[in-house]
Amino acid sequence: MVVIAVIAAAVIVTHRGDASARPEVSVSRCKQQADRMGKPWSFPEKPSGAVPVSPFRNAGMYVPQYGAAQSAAAAAQKAGNTGEAERLRKIAAQPTATWFADSSTTGQALTDQVATAVKQARERQQVTTLVAYDIPLRDCGGYSAGGAPSGEAYVAWIKAFVAGLEQGGAADGPGVAVILEPDALGLLDNLPASRRGERLDLLRAATTWLSAVHGTAVYLDAGTVDWLPPQEAAKRLSEAGVAHARGFSLNVSNFFKADDVANYGRQISSRVGWKSFVIDTGRSGNGPATGGGDENWCNPQGRALGPTPRAAPGPNIDAYLWIKPPGESDGDCGRNEPQAGQFWPQYADQLARNAGW
Repeated sequence: MVVIAVIAAAVIVTHRGDASARPEVSVSRCKQQADRMGKPWSFPEKPSGAVPVSPFRNAGMYVPQYGAAQSAAAAAQKAGNTGEAERLRKIAAQPTATWFADSSTTGQALTDQVATAVKQARERQQVTTLVAYDIPLRDCGGYSAGGAPSGEAYVAWIKAFVAGLEQGGAADGPGVAVILEPDALGLLDNLPASRRGERLDLLRAATTWLSAVHGTAVYLDAGTVDWLPPQEAAKRLSEAGVAHARGFSLNVSNFFKADDVANYGRQISSRVGWKSFVIDTGRSGNGPATGGGDENWCNPQGRALGPTPRAAPGPNIDAYLWIKPPGESDGDCGRNEPQAGQFWPQYADQLARNAGW
């Protein structure tokens, strides 16, 4: 699961736990929420969409403002901690994704925010990575509970997102990458049966409409290494319309090493027409924690920054990305640590030092 903190238009992933953790709780919450919703939405159109080349092929990656890290670096410098300051500045200088997940931001307001993000990168002739994260029954009432209140509301939200891509000039720049709905396929079994088809229809619709915007590369999220067997991940991707997307994303906000994720990704890719994929490497340097319970996902100690974002690092891989900007806390964790989404300089610096920065 992914925990988020909403900051204006940006939504920052703060952790992903085990998809199978307490499934009975998620299923129960999902059913309660689903019972309050209207009739499931269905996609009457035939899925379609352009499949562009990798947007990362011929352009650099855009670096959004990472104010919290920059402020922390300035404070460390003022305190005389020059090594920490340098490491935090280096984190702030890496390309990261911009998240959109606030269901209360809809219509023209959402369109304007997406358009601004696209325009800022386009004016620099760089590729920006955006994350659409508002699927109904998101996380089934778990840590990232929320999402659009109905299928119809999600359709309107996605169409406003699409309008933002168009108004921001996605067609006139080097390209835009859209990571579509982290966890949505990985947690499909937690939904009531009547809502699983709706989720797949919504993903097919979103893939169709987003991919129709020239220069937009859609990557459907497929979870991570220990969530689904490759054949099941491929099946769900196919049902969600990956044939009409650029490819899929893996390891969002997780800790698995890039090489392990790449191997898993190629097993999936071979089953979906050798689609390309992207990998979140932000906290993957030392792999996942091996303890039990919350320590595996909630600000786990001993983790490290992974490979910095770059294009085409291996066969079938469009890019290593920092989809979840590293440095934010995963939550209190029962240890009085900073709240989810709050930048934590000491933890960010630990990730950097463990990576040999």
